[in-house]
Amino acid sequence: MALKTKDLSVLSKARFKIYTLGQFTVLRGEEVLNEQTNRSYRMWELFKYLLTHRGKGIPAESITETLWPDSDYSDPRRAVRAYIYRLRQILNDKECKNIVFSQGCYSWSAGDDCWLDSAEFERLTAEADVLLQSDTDRAIACLQRAIELYKGEYLPEITYSEWIIPTRHYYRRVFLEAVYKLTGLLQEKGSHQEISKICEKALMIEPYDEQLHLAYIESLLAENRYQHALRHYEYTTAMLYKELGIKPSQAMRAIYQRIQSGETASSAEGKSFRDFLQPTEEKSGAFFCQWEIFCSILELEKRRAERTGKPVTVGMMDIVSDSPLQPDKRQAIMQQLLKTTTDCLRKGDVISFGKKEIILFLPKLDDDQIMAVLRRVRQQCQQQLPLKNINLALKLQPLTTKK
Repeated sequence: MALKTKDLSVLSKARFKIYTLGQFTVLRGEEVLNEQTNRSYRMWELFKYLLTHRGKGIPAESITETLWPDSDYSDPRRAVRAYIYRLRQILNDKECKNIVFSQGCYSWSAGDDCWLDSAEFERLTAEADVLLQSDTDRAIACLQRAIELYKGEYLPEITYSEWIIPTRHYYRRVFLEAVYKLTGLLQEKGSHQEISKICEKALMIEPYDEQLHLAYIESLLAENRYQHALRHYEYTTAMLYKELGIKPSQAMRAIYQRIQSGETASSAEGKSFRDFLQPTEEKSGAFFCQWEIFCSILELEKRRAERTGKPVTVGMMDIVSDSPLQPDKRQAIMQQLLKTTTDCLRKGDVISFGKKEIILFLPKLDDDQIMAVLRRVRQQCQQQLPLKNINLALKLQPLTTKK
């Protein structure tokens, strides 16, 4: 959402415009001050430190100890004073209105002539919290403007300094809370398309936040975009597992069930029973399905076994390695094993992926036959995937017992 007229007026009157969220830029009019003097790394690091702790007086000794602990300054006050002098020259702060020295401490005082994106971001989120009790429309507008200001993490170019971490985490938390509040308010109004747009932008900044993915999928379901929701679910679960080693949470599994039920209803709409009897495209190999569907199939088989008295057993294959595997390498191996195993099995067989192993349901086979199939599949996998110091462990897991 674009800034309103009032905000643009404040921006136009400000002598300095400073951006810290997603990038660091200091503007005086159209002049980019930090680009012209980007060689002065320590000078600008001092500026960012004062900016982060704006309004707070900091002694020179604390500044050097925090910013440059490995440097042995014989006179810290003199070193800091030299950087401050250069900063004042660049900022044309001859009257010391912005960089203030008082009682042996330095501080940054923004004043009316300085617009700071992070300060405006805080102001808008705080104003939204107050308006939530009386005027939700204005609260929504404030949250939209705040989220638009947040372009990414606070001062991202500072990579290894510990002093920046608490402030960076603070702004990230405020941003996510603002998105959660805004999507909740828009959901009450039924503005699902707007929620989708907000989540798409937010996920570009915070791609690993599960709650954002859930809100996005919820908005897609509300618009009956089941195929899009399914694709995003599959992308999210694969990405979270590959990058963080995280399996789908209970909330993710619950929304997957909703996707599946809605997709089935949507695809069935307008079709007659005869449509389902028409020949379909020939597919070879086993039927691979998500874990939730696999569990439903097994539950059905267990119920059938209670009636017929025939036991049900599943086969399991797991990677065994001489040394621990990295999550991404293990995931890549498992993907290849799944494909090879699927191609080796019959059309009526069912395969899925459990917590860490491949699980197979082979109908109408007894335990000996299942184990024989597992050995054959393992041999095929080892031929196609020659892996040093890696083997496949085979196991049978009975789900029911003989009566």
